[in-house]
Amino acid sequence: MSRSFTASLKDSAFNPQENGDCQVRSFYSEAATVLLAGQWVGIDPAGAAFGIGNSVKPLDSAALPMPVGVVLEDKSGGGWVEVLTRGVCAFALVPNGIAAGDVLIPSATAGVPAASAPAAGEIQLGYALVANATGADLLAPCYVKCE
Repeated sequence: MSRSFTASLKDSAFNPQENGDCQVRSFYSEAATVLLAGQWVGIDPAGAAFGIGNSVKPLDSAALPMPVGVVLEDKSGGGWVEVLTRGVCAFALVPNGIAAGDVLIPSATAGVPAASAPAAGEIQLGYALVANATGADLLAPCYVKCE
């Protein structure tokens, strides 16, 4: 079972903004999985070290459509990792070409969402809070709503 706690954003190292509370949960990362801070992750159905539903890996729309949130720390070699499941995250990966307010959905690029106009039944991860026209994926503020 996931361990959880609520952290105040104003007291948080992962987000300096002072505009509410967020939800952070601990999930297990299997030894073969490498996670980078800011990546969007989902439940790893093959991860069984702590029971089905407790392991995560980078989110992928084709193979892993069960979103959890944004990883708050780099992790390799397995172990527990903190994941922001709801609230404002100062450094979530966003794709190039996104506009502020765009809805984020899972994409075929592992750990990086895509932008989309909301469609019925579509899995929504959250919203971009700033535009990204840098020509590359970027760590930027997002509102996460995976829970």
